[in-house]
Amino acid sequence: VGPVLDKEYFQIFQKKLLEYQGNGILYHGPLEREDMLAAMKESDVIINSSVSEGMASTIIEAMMLGIPVIARNNPGNAQIIQHGKNGFLFSTPEGFVEIGKLVCSCKEVRDDVVRNAMEISK
Repeated sequence: VGPVLDKEYFQIFQKKLLEYQGNGILYHGPLEREDMLAAMKESDVIINSSVSEGMASTIIEAMMLGIPVIARNNPGNAQIIQHGKNGFLFSTPEGFVEIGKLVCSCKEVRDDVVRNAMEISK
């Protein structure tokens, strides 16, 4: 969800997205706040791939809603997320894939992270 900030990168992203069409991976353009929260509630995981981030309210909102978060390891995200405790941080594409597989395949890890995140976000 969100606006296109880099047109060149977005074109590459769109081509990759087509490879995974039908696998539940969706991209939405910008949404109003109410629609954003509704979309988040329907999500299995929230991904924040921003190279830099101040205070990512989306991460906190996802935690409050009980949705696991996978975020790029940058100073803003690292202030909120304790890797493996209340969310996950990645630094490389390979790390992102590894974490994604873990979150999708291990219900116990997912449930622990969600529980911790909800406690911390209160």
